[in-house]
Amino acid sequence: MNIRQFGQLCKAIAGGHDATALWHTAGADGTALVQMARDQRVLPLLAVGIRQNRLSGAGMPTVQTPLQHVTKNLRIKGQLLEIDRCLQDSDCGAILIKGAVRLFDGVYPNIGMRHMADVDILVPDQKFGLALAKIGYRPADADWQDEHDGTGRPVLQHGAHHLTPVIRPQDAVTIEPHLLATAARYRNLLPSDLSSTALLVPGCENLRQPSRKNDLIINLIHTLLHDRDTLDGGLLLRGLVECELMFSRLEPEDQATVARHFADCGAAKLWTAWRALADWLFEGDDKAQWRSVSGYLLIAEFRLRACGYRMVFVISVLHRIKALAHFRYWTSGTVVSHARRYGQPDFWARISDRFRRAYKG
Repeated sequence: MNIRQFGQLCKAIAGGHDATALWHTAGADGTALVQMARDQRVLPLLAVGIRQNRLSGAGMPTVQTPLQHVTKNLRIKGQLLEIDRCLQDSDCGAILIKGAVRLFDGVYPNIGMRHMADVDILVPDQKFGLALAKIGYRPADADWQDEHDGTGRPVLQHGAHHLTPVIRPQDAVTIEPHLLATAARYRNLLPSDLSSTALLVPGCENLRQPSRKNDLIINLIHTLLHDRDTLDGGLLLRGLVECELMFSRLEPEDQATVARHFADCGAAKLWTAWRALADWLFEGDDKAQWRSVSGYLLIAEFRLRACGYRMVFVISVLHRIKALAHFRYWTSGTVVSHARRYGQPDFWARISDRFRRAYKG
């Protein structure tokens, strides 16, 4: 099964459709499928497909069952419901972003279909951190503490966009408080009405979530820009499938509004390239790659990344080098944030580990 067939399979499963025909038409080696799912952060979707096709005893490696993924995500949802209760008197206006929203909004037919590594929450001030401290949250890394100004407000380091992640011993994942919804160099792409149009999270009284249009905008920024120069990979099927599901549930006029937003921000090519990739990947439209140069390059990058970690590493390094030529890399403080990271010993240990992995192929 190639990456294109796998993408169509994942989208069908994530959309709640019968993927039996796709599964059996493509055929697949079980071990390769599981590795592909891990690399693309869609292992919960593969687990559902395995159950639907009763493949656990047909040469398929053992993976967590759909119930185990559901259980984990229900624990995370429980964390957020507890946080909602503890914010009752804080009036801090916290907004769930990215994957945390998927635990409540029904984009996936099954709460366990979304891979969750942490929870991102956009917060306006120190009230959020004080409220979490009262119920036992502490920095995930004891050696990394946020600085505070004279009023007790946490100070965001130059070029950063989130504070130190916090966690409790009994929790499934860390909570990552964001003061910006995405990296500082992409803040020009964020919607200006993010806070004013945010809606209450279903079942909550204090936590909010972005409007559907703004939710798609934030996720597109992360999927198509934010994650592409990370050494662990980018253009992941998890994000691409999710953005496509979010796009398909918007009314045509709302889809056009999101497209105009990117055009108004000077990122029309980003939107054009994404739609080309989505149509090529999920709809099997071979002509989509010829619509524009930006679309062709994005599809080519996606295909190269699917060749293995060596290409992921090379492309990520090239993205980091390319960033040096963009003025927002310097004016946003990203260069300061990266320089600070380069000075930490664990960064170079991680670089060495990733380089060895890429060298081995």
